[in-house]
Amino acid sequence: MDEKFFYEASYCVFNNHKPMKFLFVVQGEGREHCSQALALEEILLRNGHDVVEILVGKSSYKPLPGFFNRDVQSPVKWFLSPNILPAPGKSWWYMSKKMFLSVLDIPEYVRSMRYIYQRIVNSEADMVLNFYEPLSGLLYGFMPQSIPSVCIGHEYLYLNRELALDINSPYKLSFLRFLTSVTCMGSSKCLGLSVEEVPDDWGNRIAVVPPLLRQEIMSLQPEKAEKGDFVHGYLGRNNQIRPLMEFHTRHPEIPMHLFRKKRDAIQTCEIDKSLFLHQFDEINYLNYLAECKISVNTGSYESICETMYLGKPFIIMPGNIIQKCNAFLAACAGGGTIAVGNTHEPLLYLKNSEVQHQNFVKWVNKSEQIILQELEEVRSPKKAFSFNR
Repeated sequence: MDEKFFYEASYCVFNNHKPMKFLFVVQGEGREHCSQALALEEILLRNGHDVVEILVGKSSYKPLPGFFNRDVQSPVKWFLSPNILPAPGKSWWYMSKKMFLSVLDIPEYVRSMRYIYQRIVNSEADMVLNFYEPLSGLLYGFMPQSIPSVCIGHEYLYLNRELALDINSPYKLSFLRFLTSVTCMGSSKCLGLSVEEVPDDWGNRIAVVPPLLRQEIMSLQPEKAEKGDFVHGYLGRNNQIRPLMEFHTRHPEIPMHLFRKKRDAIQTCEIDKSLFLHQFDEINYLNYLAECKISVNTGSYESICETMYLGKPFIIMPGNIIQKCNAFLAACAGGGTIAVGNTHEPLLYLKNSEVQHQNFVKWVNKSEQIILQELEEVRSPKKAFSFNR
């Protein structure tokens, strides 16, 4: 059967059903899951469905990403949730200690689970979409709900038994898989966002789907993106800044526009005629990315997908275990070069290379039809639990 006809037929089948109401539960630490939630909200609203509410789990009063506050269209509420994301540059002992200290907040997390339950009941939603939020997973795992839950995120690809992850951190990878399995307890299905087509793992209820990119990125039109002569980069931590500065010292003829998140820093700091440090701003970051010759990133899933969609060669300097997994999968898909140690000498030859990511762009452009079809298939009710029992 013709592939285009198949996805168009799937799209029509979904839209012939009456509109559905969705409730989002989003893990709010970092940029990835907020961006994925926004992208899916755009798709659902565009197809006549309703996102009744977005619940965001946060471990602190740190503000949500600016683009999320700017572009979200549905009501947003937040609740206290443990931060399960590994911190770049921190030891595994530090992460274990942080997880242990989270036990002290269990009463607060139970209250958050009660809050999630009440919002699900009051929303009268047809389906809950969980973007890697652990408390939603625990709620559905121990107290099954009548409203089905679907989990969405790139981390669910790590549970796919059809995919081999050659990561030199087996204990960290096992722990990451354990944390990921907690977030999807009791779910009807997991949608694993992947940079390329790989087999599904129905034994683990994992369907592989294309990445979710916001319309803001897709409207940049990668085939028309300009190619400047400068290096674009995001600096996540100090040990990533140093090698880039050393590279600039050896090759001052190569212009560099680097982005960072530093409190009270000025918007743009001109170090010299060819080195500029910018305070991270979503719009400027994407505009410079669209115009650059080559990019350097930390291996965050959104950065990898945005860079590949815009057809740029890039170097990945991963920090935590999630970024290492993302970097490995991107490199396997021909999407990037993983930095070895702290050297950025590959910038010299990659800067003059041409990359082709047409297959990735085609894969991303199928995301709307494929994900809508996957959501349509989830309509099996479960026995409900009530906190009032």
